[in-house]
Amino acid sequence: MNTDHHLAFLGIATGETGSRCVVCGRNIDSDNYHVDRYNRRACTCHNVQCCCFCGRIIGNDAVDVPYFGTACGRCGSERSYDELETIRTFCYSFFASHKLYLPAVRICLLSAEEMQLAHGSPEGTPRGVASRNSSGYRIDLMRQLSRIGMAKTLAHELAHLWQWHRNIDAPHTYCEGFCNLVASLVVSQISKTEALVILHQMMENPDPAYGAAFRELKIVYDIHGWQTLIEAMKTFQDRS
Repeated sequence: MNTDHHLAFLGIATGETGSRCVVCGRNIDSDNYHVDRYNRRACTCHNVQCCCFCGRIIGNDAVDVPYFGTACGRCGSERSYDELETIRTFCYSFFASHKLYLPAVRICLLSAEEMQLAHGSPEGTPRGVASRNSSGYRIDLMRQLSRIGMAKTLAHELAHLWQWHRNIDAPHTYCEGFCNLVASLVVSQISKTEALVILHQMMENPDPAYGAAFRELKIVYDIHGWQTLIEAMKTFQDRS
């Protein structure tokens, strides 16, 4: 389950004038303005909001996403199954290239309301959930995610499937940390600003599993390589 929320960065910057405000569209005459991690700027007279998913300053395209908050238009719109197939193919290419063989899985798109009804908890509404039962494996993804956000979430949930399929019974922190490492490696292949923002967010995450364990496993990966990391994960098969 992936319930981490985007930690939006918004600051007051001082710099060149002449930038266009993303809220009102007028040139920013003052040398003080709101700025996000995408270098999108807004006049300080506005009570600006940031997208609950990607962290962009929201202009005139605000979309209310139940149980999450306000999103920008590109994140708040619902993904289609055609888009999902493109994202799935992209994620699967990573798993295949790293010899992480996956079982058959049914992938479903659910609205924010449907995700809350099916998987919501006091901790929040998840963006994605992997499950298994007698009929096989299934991944539910929230429709209102950006394409890059959906790729990250799908990669994370597929990593859960790989662990289950290999009977790897890792402690919760390392299970989630490994899934986030896989997600970060998938996202790192995308040359978009949003991908860089997501990676920065993951490196700053204070959560013991999604943050600390992820960074610990990333050190193993960076120093010793992929195969050593996989062998380390496989040792959890021997846990009693």
